[in-house]
Amino acid sequence: MMHLIPFSDAPTATSERFVPVTVISGFLGSGKTTLLRHVLSSPDASDMAVIVNEFGEVGIDHLLLANVTEDIALLESGCLCCQAGENLGRTLQELDSARQQHGGQLSHVLIETSGLADPAPVMHALLGDPAINRRFQLRQLITVVDGAFGIGQLAEYPESRKQAMLADQILISKMDVATAAEIQSLQVELDALNPLALRLPVQHGCVVVDSLLNGPCRDPAERWATLGSSGPTHSKAGVGSESLVIGEALDWRRFSEWLSAFLHARGDDVLRVKGMLNVAGESSPVVIDGIQQVFYAPQKLPGWPDCSRDSRLVVIARHLPPGAVRRSLLASLAGGL
Repeated sequence: MMHLIPFSDAPTATSERFVPVTVISGFLGSGKTTLLRHVLSSPDASDMAVIVNEFGEVGIDHLLLANVTEDIALLESGCLCCQAGENLGRTLQELDSARQQHGGQLSHVLIETSGLADPAPVMHALLGDPAINRRFQLRQLITVVDGAFGIGQLAEYPESRKQAMLADQILISKMDVATAAEIQSLQVELDALNPLALRLPVQHGCVVVDSLLNGPCRDPAERWATLGSSGPTHSKAGVGSESLVIGEALDWRRFSEWLSAFLHARGDDVLRVKGMLNVAGESSPVVIDGIQQVFYAPQKLPGWPDCSRDSRLVVIARHLPPGAVRRSLLASLAGGL
């Protein structure tokens, strides 16, 4: 269990020796990785490092970022909120040491949390762990909220509400696909949850990077008080993930037919599907990305981010029987129904 430390023991000074840390949270499919790709493609990002955490046994997001930054680390297997102490501190120190060994200095660290993560524990660690805050200092929490699905997610999932409640900045994504009524309802709910957070509409992750990362930096005592009053988050009941790694190249027609049938059968229980696929006849990976039953057009990456050519697929869903995804997919690829 994580405990608040007394205010007298919390870090209070801001110094140039600290490396600022920005935590980026947001529910499944809200657009965190898209935002990060935009940020890391900016000239302002040359000295930044990234830590990515994913819900599931197979990491994909860090591979999608690998072609825009080399300073990236993956924290696997579950949510960062469950391993915010020792693992996070060690990873931060390793990134810092690696940069210094090459004669450089980190200018900023970005931490992308899992879509099902409560951001409070990682904020606790950044504020109260002496091994971390001797060198790193939490600057802000940025939460990405889905303009189209956000109102339903805030109503149903405590994690989504907690992410919005603790945010210094709230980015409302997918403004190009959300209706005016959806945005209005979302704004009313955000007013109730966190009226003080700065809000910024974004499309395709496009933001002014310097303004985003130099946003609000609260006094540590104020932030401790906010964390202490936000309360614990307990959810994820019935939510699980299944991760697949497939060695042979996939037949796109059979795969897409399977995916359509799977989504039709599972309906709204499927929260998130993301994959990097080796498709027969394609020289580079094909990325699929969907939330519930809405899927975006497949994207081809310019090249493979690592030496593996295996397909990687992650499905996050409620009430997902163990092995259900693997059994149905392999049957479909083999020619079954």
